[in-house]
Amino acid sequence: MKKTAALLTVLSALLLSGCQTTEELAQQDDAICQGYGLQKGSPDYVQCRQFQQADRTARYQAEQQSYAIWSAANALSRIGQKNN
Repeated sequence: MKKTAALLTVLSALLLSGCQTTEELAQQDDAICQGYGLQKGSPDYVQCRQFQQADRTARYQAEQQSYAIWSAANALSRIGQKNN
């Protein structure tokens, strides 16, 4: 039951993260960086936007790794159950 809930949580997060368009993500990043008081086009603003993209990519990759690990553990668990 806990594994099913965890899988649903991961899948929901992946599906929801895929719902935003590139334009929406850019607007979100823009709002974050301007919220820090950075002026559009300034070197600090550009660096902030790059950080936002890198952070999003890192979070996506971590989610993918977590799902892959969970899937492998689940498969090994099924194999172990068949052998008992």
